[in-house]
Amino acid sequence: MKSHNQARANEARRRQSQTGESYAAALQAIRLERLSRLGDISEANGAGRPAPVDRHERAVPEELTELVRYHSHRIAKYLYFAVDEGRYPEDLAEWQRNTLYKLTDGLEHLHLLIGTIAAYLRETGVTDDFLRRYLQVENGRQVEAYFTPGVQEHLAGLTGR
Repeated sequence: MKSHNQARANEARRRQSQTGESYAAALQAIRLERLSRLGDISEANGAGRPAPVDRHERAVPEELTELVRYHSHRIAKYLYFAVDEGRYPEDLAEWQRNTLYKLTDGLEHLHLLIGTIAAYLRETGVTDDFLRRYLQVENGRQVEAYFTPGVQEHLAGLTGR
């Protein structure tokens, strides 16, 4: 069984040979057609959601790039500190306590970062189906787990509300 990505790549090559457009343009057209079909399907099923917005035409908001930069720096710092604990291998109890504290602090930043971006995307019209795929989770309940009160507060501060 071929992956969805491989099927789209093959379809883009066929389209490229038929139309003469570049591979990237053919692949982009196929993706946009698929998004359009998904929007039609959700409306036909009574979901009542608007067709997906083409996000390729929009610039990334500076707040999001700063958010990623800030949290990535923090996460890397905590991971570095966790690795650095290996310099003191004499005391297992101390090592495990400090290492796990640092790793969970980094994980908290990662969850806050992911949740804030997902909440922002949801507010701008990204459907729950796309969020589920982007977050690589199986159901809506797992998507909802990212939208904690801390995430909502973080997003409100980020957007100036």
